[in-house]
Amino acid sequence: MEVSGDHVQGHPVLNGLLLCRGGVIVDDSQASLRLCSQCHSSLRSGSMPQYALANGIYRGRLPDEFHSMTWVEELACSLYRTWNMVTRLFCGLGDKPEDVERQPRVMSGNTCACENGILDLASILPRTPANMRDLISVSFIGSGELKSTYMMPVFHIRKPLVWSFLLWSKQNNPLYKDITLDSCILDQYPDYDLIPGLLKET
Repeated sequence: MEVSGDHVQGHPVLNGLLLCRGGVIVDDSQASLRLCSQCHSSLRSGSMPQYALANGIYRGRLPDEFHSMTWVEELACSLYRTWNMVTRLFCGLGDKPEDVERQPRVMSGNTCACENGILDLASILPRTPANMRDLISVSFIGSGELKSTYMMPVFHIRKPLVWSFLLWSKQNNPLYKDITLDSCILDQYPDYDLIPGLLKET
């Protein structure tokens, strides 16, 4: 979701309002808003829509340097552990044997998030490699050997970026105010390699 940082929406009636850009339509002097049926129903009854940005959901914008963070890196910085991530990987871009033979180093797959029914609030961050392995499961489908280099694009963390994000969060996010940041945990991760132990458990 992209939100205007200065709340300038391109129309004087809407300027100053905190709106999702994808829902704002400005055509010459006319302006309109896209609303889902649930929000429209709430507004018609005079109540605040549950998922409206004005309902305490909007927490500001992240600096641009953090926009490239992967879900694995975000997981290493997450306060709450309520989801398990299950990834299925297979070789090639198709299910035919010849496709796999032509592209032996190309991996395809998908990741699903599953509720684990446990509310785990971290007191120390980043999360340890062992904790990350509890949250991530990888299922490899194929006859060849799965190598760490094949999994690298997804299942590694950029240590400087993760540490920078945690420092920024501690200064700017009140939820992180009392969280202990431990650089020794970060040192348990390699500079550019898989999350330790993940390949063995795949």
